[in-house]
Amino acid sequence: MGVRFQLTEGGAHNEVVLHVRLLENDNVLQQNTLGILGVNLIYACYYFWDRPNAFLQSLLDNLSRDRIAITMISMSGPPELSYVDNRLLGVQLVKNDMTKAIMFDRYGHVQEPDDMLYKKNVLIFRGSFRPITYVTTDMLKTSFGLFKKKTKITIKTIPFRSAKLRSITCITRTSSMNVIFLIGWIYSTRWDKM
Repeated sequence: MGVRFQLTEGGAHNEVVLHVRLLENDNVLQQNTLGILGVNLIYACYYFWDRPNAFLQSLLDNLSRDRIAITMISMSGPPELSYVDNRLLGVQLVKNDMTKAIMFDRYGHVQEPDDMLYKKNVLIFRGSFRPITYVTTDMLKTSFGLFKKKTKITIKTIPFRSAKLRSITCITRTSSMNVIFLIGWIYSTRWDKM
């Protein structure tokens, strides 16, 4: 679902795209939920375009979290939305309990988890990465080596790394940047040399 809009007449186009998982079983209820979300999205684009956190929270006005999960959001557009960091928006989705996990591709772009995980071999490493230590690096290298040996895969079948942020209970701007740093560290590791 998405909206392309202008904040000034004749100005540049801004764009907001989000992916939604509907948690209801009845298609009439799903249509109702999508209608409410669409109205909330237009309202948020008009009134909260300059405050991303308020933007996210307003998307769920008159909707409960057991009806819908927003799994990905992207805001872009010069010059009004050029300041928005979509990675931080993804972290805010987890913080606001709008989704359980977010995923980034190898370039740091927020992606829909279902698209990235479908028919892929996945290595999941659970733990706390504050700070990143030699032990953490060694555990990642060893587990990846065992995974590669056991499943007979090549590095090309693992196109991404993931981060689940559910264990972070209080995310501030500083800790959000630590999460972004961690994801950058995972991507910068030379996995093909293991």
